[in-house]
Amino acid sequence: MASSYNKTVLIGRVGQKPQRNDNGIVEFTLCNNTIGIDGKEKVMWHRIVSKNRQGELCEQYLDKGDLCCIEGRIDSKER
Repeated sequence: MASSYNKTVLIGRVGQKPQRNDNGIVEFTLCNNTIGIDGKEKVMWHRIVSKNRQGELCEQYLDKGDLCCIEGRIDSKER
């Protein structure tokens, strides 16, 4: 059993219509707000990557500006 767990829930607005890339993966952006350490509101942009059936559903039903809830994991890559 794993000693840690990576789960995230994001609620926000779709920034662009989800699009399928050459590998069959669906990608889009999601925007939401948070309160920073200084107490000021901050806009956060998230890159959402989905595949298989979830990707198909995102591509079929989501459009720019739609409010949606995303549940998944954070996967950051060094660049």
